[in-house]
Amino acid sequence: MMKKIIIMALCMGVFIINTKAQKEEEEDTKKPFFKLENLFTGGSIGASFGQGSFSLGLGPYFGYSINKYIDVAAALNYNYISVRDPNSIYKIRQSIIGPSAFVRLYPVKFLFVHGQYEYNFVTFKEIPGGGFPNFIEKYKVQSFLVGGGYATGRDEPGQPFFFLSILFDVANNTFSPYKDRLNRAEVVFRTGVNIPLFQGRSRGGYRKSRDDF
Repeated sequence: MMKKIIIMALCMGVFIINTKAQKEEEEDTKKPFFKLENLFTGGSIGASFGQGSFSLGLGPYFGYSINKYIDVAAALNYNYISVRDPNSIYKIRQSIIGPSAFVRLYPVKFLFVHGQYEYNFVTFKEIPGGGFPNFIEKYKVQSFLVGGGYATGRDEPGQPFFFLSILFDVANNTFSPYKDRLNRAEVVFRTGVNIPLFQGRSRGGYRKSRDDF
């Protein structure tokens, strides 16, 4: 049920923002398609918690603001995951790295809807304990994270802003690093900073703003 609600909210956000963007494009068709000052970089720190599980990750990214409603970016993910059976000494360790891409939709200046595709390379280590040998396996897995978040000061020209998001993996993949042992989606918290590039004062001292897209 939660997955359906999130997907419906994402679709509704895309529709509303796309309508607004088309209207603004019709009002001004002379602006250049690519603007250097619309580039940005940044990174996130993520964590998730479940019954007997914990994960921590980093996600640097580089992206472009299509307009004042839509940001897109390419990213690199690294995650470390630890799972332990609370009733035994059995443990699991995972190291995950891979490319990803995301889109953020801003229906208002400080709130966003987030959708992110990830293609991860996983190193899985099983530690049974009790003198039994460890088991190591490597595989690939895809995930699609959706959710939403809060941003501080995205409308401030040339200034970094912080964000906090709450995401869920809605892909039906039992090997996802964001699913528990019963294939239930865990809550993924990510926070980080977004840094605009090539923004500042133009000739004549005019400071560019989000409304100049």
